[in-house]
Amino acid sequence: MRQGGQPVDVKELYPSMEAAAHSMAGLYAPAIKSTARERGLTEPEISILLAVPTFGPEGVTAAQMNVRGRYTSPVRYEELFHNLAQKGILEIETTEQYRLTRQGLDVLKNLLRSIYSAMAGLRAMEETDLIELADRLKQLSDACLNAPDPPGKWSILHAKKLDPGAGADAMVRIDQYLSEVRAYRDDAHLAVWNEFESNGHAWEILTILWSEGVVPIISIQKMLKHRSFNKKQTRAAVDQLEKKGWAAVNGDQLMITDAGIMIRETAEKLTDRYFYAPFASFGDEHHARLLELLNRHRRGIPHPN
Repeated sequence: MRQGGQPVDVKELYPSMEAAAHSMAGLYAPAIKSTARERGLTEPEISILLAVPTFGPEGVTAAQMNVRGRYTSPVRYEELFHNLAQKGILEIETTEQYRLTRQGLDVLKNLLRSIYSAMAGLRAMEETDLIELADRLKQLSDACLNAPDPPGKWSILHAKKLDPGAGADAMVRIDQYLSEVRAYRDDAHLAVWNEFESNGHAWEILTILWSEGVVPIISIQKMLKHRSFNKKQTRAAVDQLEKKGWAAVNGDQLMITDAGIMIRETAEKLTDRYFYAPFASFGDEHHARLLELLNRHRRGIPHPN
């Protein structure tokens, strides 16, 4: 409960988790940039390097990466895999499957040590509060993992493979458990996608329209250039939205329809219902304390200039 006896809206928790996670990422961003520079890797390649062990000990394919990262073209994942193979970080196990080389494993271990060191080198608040926050997030992650389906556990199970263990520094554990709960949010998104729209590119375009209302098609192509879909694929996604009645083209403008707004809002509500269901077992006092700790933790992390 808040001061004055007002209960916490459970939907305040996830934005606070996102904000805390972004602040944590700022702590170890220099370590990522340093490794990228030293090893001749791009930051997207570093992101792939960090994702590969979540599929271990088996290799990983572009299609598997695309399960959770459905907004990005599988071609982009394949391109990044190929680049890392060319640099000796990955090796091709089968036609489509890649795994870490010995060199890649060494780079990954050194990178993780640098990331953990960056986090452990700062105390965002008192140690007892850090430990309490880590424990509360661990309890919440476990509740998500043990919740009934839907939404499923694909993303959170993969995120848990990077768990550094109970003996890790509290800051490291907080970052890990935040990543697990955020992965469960993605599981909720995936469950909804399966009910409404399997094409991630089309769904992201619909989400942009849901936020903006009307957007020039050329602007959408520029906004989503990093997803590596070509103009033909973007046009096909737009056509798909038109056929479903969720969007309409007017000249060079793309706008969301009333049906599109309704379906996107329905999907958002369903995502929240799936995601927040495990939170119900904790109660208002737990939510209020967790929210307080998350916000204090975030404020205790210095922002880069």
